[in-house]
Amino acid sequence: MAAKEMHQLPKDKLKKRFKFSNNKQMEKIPEKPGVYAIWKGEGLLYVGMAGRGWDNQSKKKGDGNLKSRLQNHAKARRNNILAYYLIENYVGTKITSNKWKEFRDPEKEQTLQNEVRNFIKKELTYSYAVAENTTIKRDKKVYSGKLAAKWENELINGALDGQKPEFNIK
Repeated sequence: MAAKEMHQLPKDKLKKRFKFSNNKQMEKIPEKPGVYAIWKGEGLLYVGMAGRGWDNQSKKKGDGNLKSRLQNHAKARRNNILAYYLIENYVGTKITSNKWKEFRDPEKEQTLQNEVRNFIKKELTYSYAVAENTTIKRDKKVYSGKLAAKWENELINGALDGQKPEFNIK
């Protein structure tokens, strides 16, 4: 494959979707830099990248990887921006006042985080593409973190069939 082709967003990989509820599939996600897309039905909700600081996969591993990023989204922690968007636009809008009271009751095991996790597992799918270090002309490298960042911008700007993500449009 020519170097130029290796730098192109692999749209075919991003069209293959996996369920967040499939734990075995989540374990197969590579611990490498790349981009990912999160879907609700046919709608593109969110895109992200992993590996911002990766410059040489064998020596310096930078911030995050695809597996950890997608697993963190699935956990729906309070500091996760996707969880915030889901609460604000989907999950929180369907919670009754009685349910909110249950969240505050320490005797109950109901939490907002569990509600969001269940929503993610039932309603959302993900896709991803790995970015690899590539060599172009005379040992000059395009590092995977930079490539992933480039692909993320392309996704935000509608590279997948003109769809822009609902939540993280720049």
